[in-house]
Amino acid sequence: MPPAASRAASLSSDTRSASFALRRSIGLPMLYRALPVLTVCSFVAPAPALAWDAHATWDQSVATGLAATADAFDPHAYLYAEAPDLADRLDCIIAGESGWDPSQQNTRTRAAGLAQFLPSTWASTPQGEEGLSPFEPHANIDAAIWLARTKGWQQWQVYVQGRCR
Repeated sequence: MPPAASRAASLSSDTRSASFALRRSIGLPMLYRALPVLTVCSFVAPAPALAWDAHATWDQSVATGLAATADAFDPHAYLYAEAPDLADRLDCIIAGESGWDPSQQNTRTRAAGLAQFLPSTWASTPQGEEGLSPFEPHANIDAAIWLARTKGWQQWQVYVQGRCR
């Protein structure tokens, strides 16, 4: 056998034995089953919903959707969306109690949040029972709506004083 052919045969023999050893160590059937999955996964295109559409146009529906999303975070708009029947009076009460500042806290009574809940009153609301904070504006508004519907308006000093009737 010529030296080049000898080296090729030797290399081929080494490669075959290495390949056989590899197949025995990882199990050839397992490799053949996993290879198509790995190949397919590496060539899957990204989902079209996540792709940027360079030809998209800004239309009124997009603007309306964004405005609605922004309003959902605005406590004032949230109040009017959640309880339109109580919103005017609760708007007046919140304006009188906290000036629509969710971080307000009365140092003497410890009343807190937009609707100035006393700690004992807050603890009795569904939001207080869930462990939510009276300083969270939406939770405070939800609790104020619940309180107005279940206990009435007498809970708030500004109403008792006749400012929000």
